[in-house]
Amino acid sequence: MGPAPPGAGDVTGVLERTRRPREEPVVDPRIDERRKQVRAARRRRRWAQAMAVASLPAALVVAWLVTHTALLDVDRVTIIGDRLTGHDSVMAAAGISVGDRMLDIDTDRVERRLEALPWVGSANVARSWPGGVRIAVVERVPAARAATPDGGWFLVDGTGRLLDAVAEPDPMLVELDGQIQGATPGGQLVGPLAEMLTIVPRLPPTVRASVTRLRVDDQGELELWLARSLTLGEREATAVQAELDRRGADTADGADTVDGADTVDGTASAPAGSAAAGPGRSPADVAAGEMGITEAVVRFGRAERVDEKLLATETLLQHVDLTCLDVFDVRVPRAPVSTRRGGCS
Repeated sequence: MGPAPPGAGDVTGVLERTRRPREEPVVDPRIDERRKQVRAARRRRRWAQAMAVASLPAALVVAWLVTHTALLDVDRVTIIGDRLTGHDSVMAAAGISVGDRMLDIDTDRVERRLEALPWVGSANVARSWPGGVRIAVVERVPAARAATPDGGWFLVDGTGRLLDAVAEPDPMLVELDGQIQGATPGGQLVGPLAEMLTIVPRLPPTVRASVTRLRVDDQGELELWLARSLTLGEREATAVQAELDRRGADTADGADTVDGADTVDGTASAPAGSAAAGPGRSPADVAAGEMGITEAVVRFGRAERVDEKLLATETLLQHVDLTCLDVFDVRVPRAPVSTRRGGCS
């Protein structure tokens, strides 16, 4: 055997060279500090999350106790503007009772329920802390009356809303000629009666105070019927006054005296055609009807050029002698035509 190669038996030296300790890399102190800050922030976030999860049930319990405390219950309900609707009807529709939770009240929903009541035009519901709820309603105003098959009347507002059934409506309300079928409070007027109603809110005061009823004729044209007392001739006025005297009407106080004109509902005597004369159902007007004296009619035609036609009608009532007037035709508003009753003077 020949001699061993150099270093062949020096295994320890080789192992020692390969096992030299690894030198740690040098880290910048600023980077090391930043790493520590990141680790600390991560620990804080985990702690906060753990605390939030642990406290959630307690927070829910506290919230429930706060919202259900008697301090947040309804203690009083104040209602404004319910003259015709009535307190009980408003409370029933609102569905709010003392002891209800204030935060559970849906004010928009309550307002919608209130506005479904026949007389209510608009409603406003608001919380009044602590413990109060304020309900303000604006009620509708009757504009006309329509007869029912049973001999009664239904009040109607200017939008066609059916308000209420009454036995004796205000005689100053315009009558819509015809009968209303199957009417219920809160319903809506339809058909020819609704067409008549469209011009009622647009009537000038003078016209409104002189018209007793509206009618649609067989051709579908609108007619405005005037109070008989506005168009009496001298002999007719004398005859009506004599009839009133015979019936024992008290004319000493100036009510329902006839002197070429009439007073209605105890108002001061006014010339024919004035707003003070009014339509109504005065004893003089009723007597004239029973004596066969016809009403004067304004032939209005279709519901077009309404403002021009109303202006022509208003001019007639204010500036034209209405004695014995029979027909006033404003279907052509720039050229109105009037005719008078024969044999009337």
